[in-house]
Amino acid sequence: MAVMWSPYFISMALVISYFDVNWVQIFPYGLIIALAGLVVSYVMERKKKTEDEAVQRDNAQHGLWQNSTNKLKQLMVIGLVITASVFIMEFYSELSVIIVVSITAVSSAIIWSVLLRKIKDFFTEFTHTYFMSLPNMKVELVLFATAGFFGGVVVQTDFKNWIDAFFQIFGTNIIVLAAVIISVVVGFSLVGVHSIVTVTLMCVSLSQLPELADSHLALSLILLSSWSLSSIISPFSGLTLLTSSLTNRSSFQVGIKENWFFAVILFMIVLSVVAVSRYILGIL
Repeated sequence: MAVMWSPYFISMALVISYFDVNWVQIFPYGLIIALAGLVVSYVMERKKKTEDEAVQRDNAQHGLWQNSTNKLKQLMVIGLVITASVFIMEFYSELSVIIVVSITAVSSAIIWSVLLRKIKDFFTEFTHTYFMSLPNMKVELVLFATAGFFGGVVVQTDFKNWIDAFFQIFGTNIIVLAAVIISVVVGFSLVGVHSIVTVTLMCVSLSQLPELADSHLALSLILLSSWSLSSIISPFSGLTLLTSSLTNRSSFQVGIKENWFFAVILFMIVLSVVAVSRYILGIL
């Protein structure tokens, strides 16, 4: 769910590149949806547990648990500090969030390495990443480039006429548009089409429509939500494949069978946030 608010994901960079919005505008809405989803997931998991499943820990396990908890707290504090730094720099400067994230990531890593007195290890890993890992990311780079070219080509076809026909039938109601966009992105992800392809296509097409010139913030939030939902429910997403590998279960069981109900609830939360923000508060 971090896809909906975090500046560290390619999805955020994608929507910001095409729509007239910035990360500071998207952040509060995405965070509200993510927190609501977190509460729902906690309640759903809580119901599955019974009192007999409580595990008694011995002293060694308790010590390990305490150490893990401390590490988690440190990680949370560091994450909050870095995110706050990105927020402040993006808000008070004219730099794109993509540039801000890059600067913050490098500088925070150097500062943290100095504090831990592991600056030599940092530069060793940096050298390995720059000369070894990055050149091996050819597939990812080709995927991003192909998605962009695909979106540009489709816009030159009759796709715009289909969009115009859609607006003639349904109008520009943002709730209807949200339901359609999310359904399309999630639907294609279920058959193996990566979200970067469908979301890029939507970004290229919708950002050029004068009918939606005042709805760029709402569209950005909707597209980020659709990406997040497709990651949760698609049996082909990296998140689902990783979870299925760790739990020795089928990706179809993890993605569709076990996550569909949560995905439906999150879908309703997204529509509710968009509807309230747009038609009641008038701020979206």
